[in-house]
Amino acid sequence: MSKKLKSKNKLLKQQEIIAEIQEETKTFEQIAKEIEGNVQRDTKEAIAKIKEQTAEIGVRRLCNALKRDKPDITAKEIRLRVVHRMCPHIWRENYVRQFWPEWMKNPAAIDAGIAGDQGRTKKSYKNSILQEQEKEEEQTPVSSQTIWEYEDTHPKTETSPIQVKGDINRAIHTLFGRLTGINHMPHMEDDVKKQYVIDTRERAKDIINGISKIERDFLYNWLTWLGMVMDDWTNLLEKADKTAYDTRE
Repeated sequence: MSKKLKSKNKLLKQQEIIAEIQEETKTFEQIAKEIEGNVQRDTKEAIAKIKEQTAEIGVRRLCNALKRDKPDITAKEIRLRVVHRMCPHIWRENYVRQFWPEWMKNPAAIDAGIAGDQGRTKKSYKNSILQEQEKEEEQTPVSSQTIWEYEDTHPKTETSPIQVKGDINRAIHTLFGRLTGINHMPHMEDDVKKQYVIDTRERAKDIINGISKIERDFLYNWLTWLGMVMDDWTNLLEKADKTAYDTRE
């Protein structure tokens, strides 16, 4: 390489270095603060990501450990202890409540001491047995009975179906009134969603936003369980034409 070409390359490198230095317009302190801010931001984002990635496994392990250590402990006590110990310095309460184990939503499973994966396996097995029983019941013809005949064949029943139906109707009326703030139940011709659900949503938001996070967790679970029971009842009502003790229209 000629001396002239070397000198030219050296000049170009010097110009590039000068351009790089002059390209930055911020002061030393400004750049230092910017770097510190970026590091803090990236660190917080990384920690938050790690917390969220470990939440599902961590919450399940904590709940299972409490159930194993204290078999008689209730789901409510488990939720309170996990929230008190791990929130908010590790997880946010409203994030944790997404990861309660399935067995905590099933009171029968809690009473039986079922936990973790074993609980989910047993629950699935139990559900399959119930489904088989339902199929057998649907295929088995049921003779029509009057209420009095029903009571004679079910002597251990403390209350008759009519009495229970009345209690359920009153409870539904009360719950509907508390949820909507409306004291009368819908009629057949009413548009329930527009006239009752959407129309009272602002009231519901005020109530939900006005209670604590723990109370919201409890209410969420209770309504979820209630919804499961309601779904089962509506399914049974649809099948009642085949299984009803009284065939009256």
